[in-house]
Amino acid sequence: MIINLTEQEKAVCKKFATDVVGTNVDKYRERNQCDVNKIINDIYVGKLGEFAVYNVLKHGGKTVDAPDVAIYGARKKSFSADLTDGRLKYHVKTMTASAAERYGLSWSFQIEDPLVKRPTDADVLVLCEEDNDTIDVKTFIKANRVCELYTKPKLAKLHYIKRVLMWEDIYNFIDKN
Repeated sequence: MIINLTEQEKAVCKKFATDVVGTNVDKYRERNQCDVNKIINDIYVGKLGEFAVYNVLKHGGKTVDAPDVAIYGARKKSFSADLTDGRLKYHVKTMTASAAERYGLSWSFQIEDPLVKRPTDADVLVLCEEDNDTIDVKTFIKANRVCELYTKPKLAKLHYIKRVLMWEDIYNFIDKN
């Protein structure tokens, strides 16, 4: 499902990414990422995904609050859902098409993220791909259905801090179920 965001939504995402980067640099450094411009872009792309999913949910009749663009200190960050409709918790993950070309279409998770080992029945993964500010919402899937599909990332330096879901594995799982 291809979602084109408005220029206003993109501007909000860009401003958020630029404003919040200072509270994220240390956390990214712990994850072996120090390039501030890449961090800003990662945050921007993630927020684009949230706005796209928000639009899909709203157009589908769900009552959901807009994506959070408040700036929190590093200690206030959490693994909580990006969006919720009061019953389900939507965790939006967005990968860029350029990164997908290098690593395969996949979404990375911190190894300590509860979605990796202890998702609840209310947790829904929304997996998206971004290309030139356009979001392709690939799937909505209950997080507790895919726990066995997590693998180690291709980059060995990330094996002890990340797990990934590969689109090929998700697609095959969906096809079989």
